[in-house]
Amino acid sequence: MSISFAGLLEGPTPWHVQGNVSFKVLGVEFDKDFDKTFGDHDTTTLPDVKVLDKLIVALKDKKNWQATVSDDVPLLVTIREFNSSGPEVVVHPQGKLAVSQKIVPLDIDITRFGNCRPDPIGYSYFSLNISYDASTASLLPKDPLKEYFAPNEFFNLSETDRLNSASFQQLTSGLEVKSTSTALKGGKPRRRRYEYEQIIMDSRRSPVRMLSPSTVAVAFRTNSTTGTTAANSTLGSASIDRLRASDAPLPITETEASFAIARTSNLTNYNSLTANSRIEAQKILERELLLNPALEGQLQIVNQFEVAV
Repeated sequence: MSISFAGLLEGPTPWHVQGNVSFKVLGVEFDKDFDKTFGDHDTTTLPDVKVLDKLIVALKDKKNWQATVSDDVPLLVTIREFNSSGPEVVVHPQGKLAVSQKIVPLDIDITRFGNCRPDPIGYSYFSLNISYDASTASLLPKDPLKEYFAPNEFFNLSETDRLNSASFQQLTSGLEVKSTSTALKGGKPRRRRYEYEQIIMDSRRSPVRMLSPSTVAVAFRTNSTTGTTAANSTLGSASIDRLRASDAPLPITETEASFAIARTSNLTNYNSLTANSRIEAQKILERELLLNPALEGQLQIVNQFEVAV
């Protein structure tokens, strides 16, 4: 007599067994398929998350706010250092104010939040904006800020999309407001005439006074600054481009990745639809297919450099 079993056992909440059992008695073989489930079912689920509450807490955190000074905007005055231990963020009138958080990507619909769902009574789309009147809009332009997010933590992706997408992608995380050079204006310029005296100290007992710079002085200044920090400065007489060898390779510049919605037949850009990340391009593609189901199978996501010109 012999007995054999082949099957699959899963559990424990509940136990599920599926397979085949066979036995042989006196040369006669018998077999039986079975599929049984027993035990208590585990109906425990993670609670829905109110993402908006977490986002508000992050926006109230002073660490997520930053005040800096624009490099291309004149400050007009020199200010002392100011260390604020309170909740205030001190911003120079000619500076930049930025807020960025890593709780949830902005300006895009999310379908999950980690292993949980966004609260269906709450919100799944979040956007950040700073409002002011139209006369101020040109003086304080706004630019979106981006951070790296894991798409699988915020979107229900298929196995194919997870394999084709980067583990982390840059998505909108905040906003930056900066002043422009026309935000502050000074008074009318006043003309002033400056006269100076050039003195050359040599071995003579009395210095030689000259009323205007001489050719020798100009040549001395040029030769003495060649190759120095002053000469290499963009404000100096010799710029970086002039000091670079004629056969030197051009500097390498890195551009951000971008994606496009293209036709599968010829890889041409469809309706000029582009995105800065693959997950944003995926949302655009889903929207287009929802509006026009006939496009199913005719559109795809490609890198911007793959688009046919």
